[in-house]
Amino acid sequence: MTEQKHTPVSSDHIAEQIDAIAVTLSRLEREATKLSLAAVSGDEKAAQRLAEINADIERAQSDRVILQRAEKAALQIELAADNRAEEAKRQHHYMNAVNAAVELVGRAERLQAVIEEFGQMVLAIEADERLISSEMRLAKKEISPRAGQFRTYRMASVAVENVFGKGDFANESIAKIIRDAWAPLLEDAQPKGDE
Repeated sequence: MTEQKHTPVSSDHIAEQIDAIAVTLSRLEREATKLSLAAVSGDEKAAQRLAEINADIERAQSDRVILQRAEKAALQIELAADNRAEEAKRQHHYMNAVNAAVELVGRAERLQAVIEEFGQMVLAIEADERLISSEMRLAKKEISPRAGQFRTYRMASVAVENVFGKGDFANESIAKIIRDAWAPLLEDAQPKGDE
C-alpha cells in the first residue's frame, strides 16, 4: 500500500479553525454557565446537557491544542519555504552581478585594447602630420592654418570629447576634421581626368 502525501494546510487556514473553536468554546461556556445552577438543583435534563457540553468543551480544547501545534508546524514550514524563496532570489541577483562583472571585465579588456590601438593611431597621425608639414616646407608650399593643429594631445582630447559628446568638436568625425584641414593636398591626390 502506497502512502499518500497530503498537501500541508496553511497556517492561516489553521488560525481560522482555532478562531472558530474559540467562538464555539465561548458559546459552550455561556450555555454551561446557564445550565449549571439547574443541573446542581436536580434538573436531570440540564445535568445531561451539561455533561454533553462538558464533553464538547473537552473535545474542543483538545482540538484547539492539536490545531495550535499544527499552526506552529505550518508556520515553520512556511518560514522555511519563504527563506528558500528569498535565498533563491538573492542567489539570482548575485548571479546577475557575477555575470555583469564578467561582462564588465571583458568590456574593460576590449577597451584597453582599443585604447592601446588608439594611442598607436594618434602617434601615427601625429607622425603623418609632421611628415606632411616637413614635406610642405621643403616643397615651399603654404600650409593651411588648420593643418597640423591636431597634435597628439589635441587629437586624444577631441576623441574623448566625441565619446562623451562635449566640446567644440563633439560628435564630429576626427577623419572629417583631418580631411578638412588637409583638403588642398587631398584635392591633388584625387585622380584627374584625361587632360
